[in-house]
Amino acid sequence: MSKYQLPENVKRWLAKSVIMIDLPEDFPFPGLVKLTPYGYHIGIKKNIHGEQRDTLLAHEIGHIIRGDMLVKNVNPLLWNIAADACINSNLSRPIIHELQGVDYDPIAEKYNLNPDQAPGAKIIYDLLKDEIEQQLQQGSMDQHEGMEGNEEECRKAHVRTILEALAEEIVNEGSITSSGKYGNSKSVIAIPKRQPLLESWLLALRSAKIGGTPARFRSWIRPGRIPGMKGIARLPRAKVAVLADVSGSVVSLLPNILGAAKALQKVCNVKVMVWATDAQWYIGPDSVTNVGGGTQLSSAFKITGKNNFDAVVIITDGELADPSESNKIAPVCPIIWCLTENAKAPWKRSRDKVVELV
Repeated sequence: MSKYQLPENVKRWLAKSVIMIDLPEDFPFPGLVKLTPYGYHIGIKKNIHGEQRDTLLAHEIGHIIRGDMLVKNVNPLLWNIAADACINSNLSRPIIHELQGVDYDPIAEKYNLNPDQAPGAKIIYDLLKDEIEQQLQQGSMDQHEGMEGNEEECRKAHVRTILEALAEEIVNEGSITSSGKYGNSKSVIAIPKRQPLLESWLLALRSAKIGGTPARFRSWIRPGRIPGMKGIARLPRAKVAVLADVSGSVVSLLPNILGAAKALQKVCNVKVMVWATDAQWYIGPDSVTNVGGGTQLSSAFKITGKNNFDAVVIITDGELADPSESNKIAPVCPIIWCLTENAKAPWKRSRDKVVELV
């Protein structure tokens, strides 16, 4: 019997969210992982069992959770080596050697890295990129087929898989309060941590004079109840709506957005909405596929209303189909445009703020 076994919640998630494939014994790699519009496929060779199989499954799960299939503008083979080294640093070294996987130890020794824990895959990738030909000759314990089919549908399938992993507590929101261009997490079951998305939101809210604890809100509406503080009243916490565009590439950030929104709950009352052609408050993974594939921000504003929130955060690539209509019916409160790299706000009023997703 295997000494190492996958936790029960991981097994439940695999059964529900991942399509398992038996690979023939003459397949050139022990395993593979690929992303399709219908979800992730993990293939394991038929003759791999016990501790080797569980270790290989943990390795492939690492690629899924990290979002390695979504990474762009990199050499895919070299990225696979860097990601493999990152993931394998957390797994059994003897088993990795048996599977002829990428060994992190010589990379750590050569570049004077932490021998016990790999840094982000992007760091390893940058260190190796000048030696591509040499490094590509290293072994790799899996094969990445990348995406098969429509990219937008594949991204939605990825997000659904991650949201289901959240539901099974394989990852938790505390690990995903940041966005990132690269799948650069340090551990197998984790999400990338780069510049915190939450910090950007808080700074924008504060610059708009919104946010914080109830004690920060002051009003002369009614007398204060505390001696010496007459005229100061405590008001309810700020109400913030977070509107996530799930029509394009931004959808892959939805788990990060949910994590940041949950963290923001500590200082504000937050509601998350997903929008595309239609819009609805987020209630679970199905919400992503229930709103169509367009970019009608006005559909979200029709739900938020004009005067129901103290601030609205909009996460989008800025490519709206209805800029004029959405501007006309926008909430009167400050809007924080959270935009992808090089994107521009479709419109902006003097009270609105713009932050870049990084």
